[in-house]
Amino acid sequence: LDYQFFVEQPGEDKLGTMISGFVDDGDHFVHVAWVEDKQFTVEALPLGIAPEGVDPRAWVVEEMRTIFSKESVIQPQDENGIRFTVTDIDYNSGDPIDVDVEFAQDEDDSVTIYIERKVCVYEGPCVFPKAIEDVIVPANAANVQAPSPSNPKGAQHVMLRDFPSQDEILRLADDGTYDLVVYKELEEKLESSKGKSIHGSTDDGNEPMRQKAALAGQDPHTAEGEYRVKQFTRLKVFDRWDVNGDGLEEDVEFVVLVEPRLLLRAKYLTELYPFPVPRRPIVKGSFLPVSNQMYSISMLELLESTQDLMKMTLDQSMDAGTLSNSPIGFYRASSGLRPEVIRFQPGDMIPTANPKDDFNFPHLGNPNQNFWINTLTMLEQFSERLSMQGELQMGRVPHGQASAL
Repeated sequence: LDYQFFVEQPGEDKLGTMISGFVDDGDHFVHVAWVEDKQFTVEALPLGIAPEGVDPRAWVVEEMRTIFSKESVIQPQDENGIRFTVTDIDYNSGDPIDVDVEFAQDEDDSVTIYIERKVCVYEGPCVFPKAIEDVIVPANAANVQAPSPSNPKGAQHVMLRDFPSQDEILRLADDGTYDLVVYKELEEKLESSKGKSIHGSTDDGNEPMRQKAALAGQDPHTAEGEYRVKQFTRLKVFDRWDVNGDGLEEDVEFVVLVEPRLLLRAKYLTELYPFPVPRRPIVKGSFLPVSNQMYSISMLELLESTQDLMKMTLDQSMDAGTLSNSPIGFYRASSGLRPEVIRFQPGDMIPTANPKDDFNFPHLGNPNQNFWINTLTMLEQFSERLSMQGELQMGRVPHGQASAL
């Protein structure tokens, strides 16, 4: 498990995402699925020039036997000895696979072999941390598992939302993962559908993501028009439905594309996730759980009131310092000064008949900043108590006479 999570996957990055959601949002959702990812690759291997007096077609066959295993079967696909199909053993699965091989010769008579095959990029359990806005659950549910006599506050359905590209959807349909659609019909419907707009609207459910991007100074817009990557909204729905018509519901999984309104897959839950007991492959963690509710209290929500007080106190102290540096003043109307707002700057001298009596600067409280500093220190202590993150957790020695450390 350690190897599968931290080596085969970017486990540290995913763990950081999970911790961030757990602390900042109050809840984190994780979907664990078995993933088989195969990608088409072309490998070019230079072979050099064929020896003199040797048939090049026989020579390339002998070279292929050094590249592939001894059990491989080489079959020519044309009379010129340019294209071959090699049936070899996949080292990962141990199953026989067909590899397309093509030879090319340049102007110096040097031969290059091109090997075309599908490579297994990933196969095994994969952890997908889900953002809180991408998990759709009923409002009256307390957990993500199906309701039952032992779990009365379970969720009737859970929807996991993501935004795959057109290429990903077609690949999954091509390898049989999405078996309720015909590949050619699916391709036509995806081409005719507009897909998901990157710019979006306020009712598409992506407003939290846009707000986070705006606070970070990021613009999520990408290329539009002919060259943009067409994306779609995909819902993986874990629900309960009476499949066999016996009047009792079974745990099932549906995969739906929202924009073209297509049902891509419908399976029993235990068919995809063979647990002894039907259980949805979703994990939820709560920071400060609220009884009989799905969503909990986050660290940011816990510290919000103290942060508001600290900001208000800091703003007031800055305003007090500003008033001390440039105070409000009054001057006598009969002093001979023109009736206008006088703005003071260091070094300014304003002529008047009786400076002592013509100007008055009222006292607006104590300009001493000790009160504000003490208040901020006290509020900081409140924050440390709520978050349990103080000097000791930061690697420093706590202050005070009782600090035996």
